Amino acid sequence: MALKKNQNYKLIYRHYNFSEDFPIIGLTGVNKWLLPSDDIVFLHSHNCLEIGYCHEGQGTLTAEGREFRFSTDDITMISMNTMHISKSDKGTTSRWEYLYLDTTNLVKRYELEKHSEPFSQINNPEFIGVISGTEYPSLRNILMVMFNELHTQLPGYKESVKHMSAAFLLMLNRIITECFMSEYSRVDCRHKVYPAIIYIEKNYMNRIKTQELAEICFMSETNFRRTFKSILGIPPQNYLNRIRVKKACDMILNTDKSIMEIAMDAGFGDSVSFDRYFKRMLGITPYKWRKLSRKNPASYIDIAIYPDEPFSDREL
Repeated sequence: MALKKNQNYKLIYRHYNFSEDFPIIGLTGVNKWLLPSDDIVFLHSHNCLEIGYCHEGQGTLTAEGREFRFSTDDITMISMNTMHISKSDKGTTSRWEYLYLDTTNLVKRYELEKHSEPFSQINNPEFIGVISGTEYPSLRNILMVMFNELHTQLPGYKESVKHMSAAFLLMLNRIITECFMSEYSRVDCRHKVYPAIIYIEKNYMNRIKTQELAEICFMSETNFRRTFKSILGIPPQNYLNRIRVKKACDMILNTDKSIMEIAMDAGFGDSVSFDRYFKRMLGITPYKWRKLSRKNPASYIDIAIYPDEPFSDREL
């Protein structure tokens, strides 16, 4: 997301360390997670799907340059690598609980793609949703049971939560599909370029030409470029490079590969172009980013950066 001119938002990338056996983290206890009405001074993203439930209150979710209203009994969903923040209405406080899911692990573990295709909608960095728990009580009820299991941690709670997470994702994916033309994530036109989004997610490490993406979407290259930018706000090659940088972040944090190896694995032809795009997006070199990230011993890693200048969305 391009920063607004003269806007000093702090960008935070939060990396959650999930265990292979339990790919779920819960922030539970409805009296603990209070969302204030403070002015927005930072945006953050993370390496997982965030699911929030508003027990009480109302306010605004700001994500990737768009605003979504929420109120009591709403369920919010933020995909991995999506810059966002929520705030309550001025002078009020809302009460929340949150789940963070390593959906890649859960989809693989329970072979969820066999039951719903394409399942990668949930991992699409451009998917943002606000769903009414009143309108979808079955989804809300599963979420409430998961929160309670994580909060009380009775014997067997981990197995219970893992199975319910799979059921939740299947139901959520069904709702996303049913609402694909709805206002929840403003995907009224996104289906036109969605094949390209899926293709980029699966093939970001390879050389991808815009013409190739246009053909996948059955459009001329000129029409595809115009449609893609009108829907996602940036040209297709910029979107591709953002995905590559975000994939590289995970590799920097989770592997001991050299920066050169990561640059190649993420789809950059050389370390020079990788350094340029990485610094352009995060305001810091990948070498320094790795050094800073490994100083943090917490179960999650926060790295806050003020870019020297706003990221440009002109196509390179």
